[in-house]
Amino acid sequence: MPADLSAAFTRVTSDLGDNPNLIATLEVVDTLNVMVEGAHPILRCPSGCARCCHQQVYISEEEWAILLPALHRGSTADERRRIVRRARRLLDRKRGPFRRALRARNLEELSRLMQNVDRRRVQRCVLLTSDNRCAGYEGRPMICRAFGRVAHTVNLPMLCKIFFDRLRDAGESHESLQLADFAPVRQAYLQGGAEDLRWSLLPVFVVLHADDDGDLVREPRPLPRDGSWPTMTREDMEHF
Repeated sequence: MPADLSAAFTRVTSDLGDNPNLIATLEVVDTLNVMVEGAHPILRCPSGCARCCHQQVYISEEEWAILLPALHRGSTADERRRIVRRARRLLDRKRGPFRRALRARNLEELSRLMQNVDRRRVQRCVLLTSDNRCAGYEGRPMICRAFGRVAHTVNLPMLCKIFFDRLRDAGESHESLQLADFAPVRQAYLQGGAEDLRWSLLPVFVVLHADDDGDLVREPRPLPRDGSWPTMTREDMEHF
């Protein structure tokens, strides 16, 4: 049985301070991952697994500003063009599977419409390559780093089915795991950044940053505030 990690988790998350920034928050999540995997090897992802990447994530303008240069460092121009094509297909306003979600008036409606899409056919993340590699892994968003290693409560861990199956096969319960409390990380994530920070679906950022050749531009742009694309405010995300 690993030693009690609760005090160590608290020490790490206390480094977020009163004025958190996104890079510091991501570093804290990465540290928590190392601690949790060290205590619970059963929570190490299988090599080449991308099960948790078969869903859509919401990211902030700040996260995109980190992810965009990582995509240029970690992928070729052809790979980025494929990412843009996938995003455009998903968001096509006439035939794309996300077309109804693009008309959502608020986060609750957007979430409901996206869940309906997933029930019909699960869509891979646009950054997932054919060999199950994340094209922007180095700059991946916060939720991608945190999933599987933290918990909202003891009875609500953020674990994938693979981990639950492993625990069942080992005759163990998720309640025996020592997972970091997600609350201080989430609080720091939502507190940082510009006052008018916005969030949207990852494919929206991709489409809005495509150049005339179908590649991604290098400089991040703010999301539109005119309702032409679904965006969420900090207040929206706090109630999500």
